[in-house]
Amino acid sequence: MGMMLERYVGWWRYLLMVLLVWNLSVLGLWFFNPGAVLGFSGIGMGLMVLAYFYWQDVAQMAQMIGGLVVLNLIFGFMPGVSWQGHAIGAISGLAVYGLIRIAKIGQAH
Repeated sequence: MGMMLERYVGWWRYLLMVLLVWNLSVLGLWFFNPGAVLGFSGIGMGLMVLAYFYWQDVAQMAQMIGGLVVLNLIFGFMPGVSWQGHAIGAISGLAVYGLIRIAKIGQAH
């Protein structure tokens, strides 16, 4: 999914998205769950949410990505998995998409 999003928005916008989602996820986890958390789920969820909004005009793609987002949110409640990481990552992706739309960085398609 990341490679598709990178091709769609360009490498520098994609890098900006990853860095913003990563930082927002880390800050959110630090604030809401100060315990140790290890993993990539916050960034992955954030990028999935971003991909959903970029492809919301393509019904099949939006349904597939939306389904993956929901499944990953459900997966976050399994024992030993940080549900906070999944949820905060999704919220971070939504926030980054909003920032991109407001700043018109790359004219979100």
